[in-house]
Amino acid sequence: MAREGDLVFSTVLHDFYEHSDRLSKEHACTLIKFIGDGFLAGFANAADGLPFVRSIQSLLRTLPSLSGRGLGFRFSLHFGDCLCIETSYGKDVFGYNINLVAYLNDLAQPGQIVISQAALDRMPAEQRALAGPGEAGPDQIRRRGSRSIVSA
Repeated sequence: MAREGDLVFSTVLHDFYEHSDRLSKEHACTLIKFIGDGFLAGFANAADGLPFVRSIQSLLRTLPSLSGRGLGFRFSLHFGDCLCIETSYGKDVFGYNINLVAYLNDLAQPGQIVISQAALDRMPAEQRALAGPGEAGPDQIRRRGSRSIVSA
């Protein structure tokens, strides 16, 4: 995208923000903040996280302004308490669990999601059933220690 210029990049980000906002409403998600080319979101129910991520991954493949651009988002899901405060620039969150989910996100490869055991334990059986030993293929989860990885 660097070769296409700032206007194209701005359009791509605008489309992503607009559609991710729509998807967040469909999946009971609170988008807390966008950080460069990433974002932080919260869910009241751990079961809502994975369907939201799958929707974002589908969006990256199917929306004309986003598909074919080599966008490889990394996702992570974790369940835990955090401190949420209203600041002059909007909502922000702090705490150990926020740091942990950021660390988990660094473990993901582009197009993957890392799920902590705490989040996995709170997901419905049909989502947990995706987790299993072995290498991850498309739409599968690979469990490694206290985390699992889902490929899209």
